[in-house]
Order: sequence, then structure tokens, then C-alpha cells
Amino acid sequence: MYKSVSGGLFHEIKQNISHFSLLLIKRNIVFLVIHETQSLTRRSKHVNNLIGMNMNKTIIRPLFSSAVFIAILFSGFACSTSDDYLDEFEVRRMIEEALRENNENLEFTQWDIVNITVNQNDWEWNNEAAQWEAVYDLPELTEFIYEQGAQLGYVFIGEQGVDEVQKLLPYVDTWYAGDDTNGDPVYFTETISVDFQLGNPSTVAFFIKDSQLAQDPDAPRTYNFRIVLIW
Repeated sequence: MYKSVSGGLFHEIKQNISHFSLLLIKRNIVFLVIHETQSLTRRSKHVNNLIGMNMNKTIIRPLFSSAVFIAILFSGFACSTSDDYLDEFEVRRMIEEALRENNENLEFTQWDIVNITVNQNDWEWNNEAAQWEAVYDLPELTEFIYEQGAQLGYVFIGEQGVDEVQKLLPYVDTWYAGDDTNGDPVYFTETISVDFQLGNPSTVAFFIKDSQLAQDPDAPRTYNFRIVLIW
């Protein structure tokens, strides 16, 4: 009876390890090994409790050894122990070392956040483009970020701590301009947008544009912008 139970578990363990080995070969993700190891460890401990005898050396050791071998294989280093039994602490340490070495060769996503406040008097009217403009230096925008990364712009609308919201640019809002001669309401849209230009230094420009191309004197206001650079 004991042999049958452990034998069935060994067969399932071998199938699961083989299955995850194929996934690791395809995806090169060591994290799957950790998940499978923890899952099968709990199952083996449950079987040990049912059987009522110490089978840790016959079940846990091959299970951990197989999983750790896969993790070590993909991280490029070998480790051995003089003890026939690998406890949970030893296995976790070996897997963490494997992951640490593997992650050292990975490139992680980086970002930089630049906050810019455009005061009401900082806006300048561009008669040719029929829009309000405000241009600022942005030395954080390098050629690599410009060509290979991403640039995002946000504007804060409302009062901070009260009803403030953060809007992704371009931000379009609709305004009421009164009634026409027939008594019908007149509406127009106002668009706040952003441009990024690579240079020495690089620059960021903010725009306010009326849908009727009018020079609305009420359009220039104090706005807080947030620039997010990702690479």
C-alpha cells in the first residue's frame, strides 16, 4: 500500500517536472519552478501524514532536487550538498541565488517624472497657429528615450485635495459660450496638448487651442503638468 501511494506520487511528480521543464525551455522563466516546488511540497507532506511514516527522504528529496536542478540549469551555476536531505531553507536559498544571478543580466523598465507648472502669464499667443503656447527645456529627454522609449503628458484639473483629477494629454473640454441671436446655446471645445522635441536641449511644449480658432483671453490659466518618460 505504501509503495503504491508513493509510486503514484512519484509518477505524477515526474510528469509535472517534465511538463514545467518544457515550459521553462520555451519561456526561460525560473519562477514557474518555485510555484511547482511549493505545490508539490505541500502534496508530499500531505501524503506523509496519511501514510504515518517518515518518507521525507524518499519523496521530498527527489522532488526538490529535480526542481532545483532546473532552476540551476537556467541560471548557469551548479551547487551541491553533502547531506542527502535538502530542507526547505536550503532549497529556497539555492533558488533565490539562481534567480538573483539570472536577474542580473536582465534589463528592467525605467522611468523619470518631471513636473512643470505653467503660470497664467507664461502662455504666449501664436497668431499663425491660432493657439496659446508655453515651451520649456526638457534635458531629461535623451535621444535613446526619444527614439526607443515613450513620452507621456498629464494635466491636473481641479483643486488639489478637493476635486483634482489627472488627465492624459491631449485633454479636450467643452465650454458654453452663450446664446446666438436665435437664442440657441453656443458651445466650443478647448484642447490642451503637448509636444516633445529632441534637441540640445530637448524641449516640451504645451498648447491650448480653441475649436473656433479664437484668441480666448480666459483660456490661459495656471496649469500643473506631469511628464513621464519611459525607457
